Amino acid sequence: MTDRSDPFEELAALFLTGSDAPAPTRAASQPLIELIVVGCLPVRASLWLVPYADTVARELGPTALVRLDEAQPTLQLLRAPPEIASRRWPTLADAIADLGRHIGTWLVRPAYDVTPDQMIRTQTDRVTILTSVNDSAIVKAYQEIKLLSEAAKQGVTFPTLGVAVLGADHETAGRFHEHLRHTTASFLSYELSLAACVPRVDAAVGSAGRVTFPAEPYPSLDELMSWLRAAQPPPAAVAEETRHEEPEPAPVEAAARRTVKLAPKPRIELESKPPSGTREPDKQGAAVLLAGWVDDVLPLETRSPGHERLEIAVDPAGRLHVLAHEQDMRGLSVVAAWAVAHAELIARAFPDRWIDPTANPVLHVFTDRPASLADLHGSDLRLHVLAPVDVDGRRGWYHAPLNADVR
Repeated sequence: MTDRSDPFEELAALFLTGSDAPAPTRAASQPLIELIVVGCLPVRASLWLVPYADTVARELGPTALVRLDEAQPTLQLLRAPPEIASRRWPTLADAIADLGRHIGTWLVRPAYDVTPDQMIRTQTDRVTILTSVNDSAIVKAYQEIKLLSEAAKQGVTFPTLGVAVLGADHETAGRFHEHLRHTTASFLSYELSLAACVPRVDAAVGSAGRVTFPAEPYPSLDELMSWLRAAQPPPAAVAEETRHEEPEPAPVEAAARRTVKLAPKPRIELESKPPSGTREPDKQGAAVLLAGWVDDVLPLETRSPGHERLEIAVDPAGRLHVLAHEQDMRGLSVVAAWAVAHAELIARAFPDRWIDPTANPVLHVFTDRPASLADLHGSDLRLHVLAPVDVDGRRGWYHAPLNADVR
């Protein structure tokens, strides 16, 4: 890392980079459509859109940035041939239709009022969050990912999800991405790629063509996406073009090289559970959480990887609780250590609940055979009996604490 003793030189370096690089030629294939979500960025957020688009264009060839977040729709072309960049069109729809055969990647910045649900339902190829690397940025990025994942639960296919780290060196960006990727995989079961790293704004970077459309009614995101899909070249035209050109990597393939190679999506492997003669409590067929049997404890919708059957909860004082059935109690210390190590991230994931990251978790064990836990009454574990009670052919559940409250 370069040592900069002069703060004015350091500030200047943030906005200046080295020489330009030639753009690869366009691939004759279906273009990539990407929606951009702007998170916490250094300086003015709008300054980073074109540098990010230029980074994409360096890898994928001619790229178009469509902005719906300004007073009027704007189209900017990056690393497009001069004969393409010099064209002008009466409407944005005309421009998209004309550029369909020349643009390999469409980057779309939606309007400010577009919701995560609306973005997910467009069935875009990918969503990329532009972010810096400070504490506020990681919280904001995680919140955006969580909102997108909740929207995807409505039965809509989740697109490829990535982050572009702006205003940081590649080493710092890698650490930030790994931190956020681990959190996202643990809490939301989504893999997060590192789409790009842009260390600083390049003073020489600019769009080859910038066109506004003041006379056109403002299109909705769905309307814009329909124009982009209609502008894609038909398969026959693509096949004809590839017969006369040397084969080149498709934009999506090039995008894969641009991103960090992902490990396989984490699988949830449940620990083996010995057969039991009793069923766990249920309510209309759904299992009742163990936290529901403990006063003043609220369950958290998170699990430690590899120990998904153990519950994590929090009390009004912000103290974490880990709860397990007797057959799973060997995992209590592991999950407690994991919860302590990730207490700050858990707190960020549940901003409506106070969590004290300095407090040691309270550990609970539930059993239907109290005698089997007799040797643990002097320990720091909170022991509970939870056993079925059958009366007149109907089953209920009895719960009671077995030892004194541990504080």
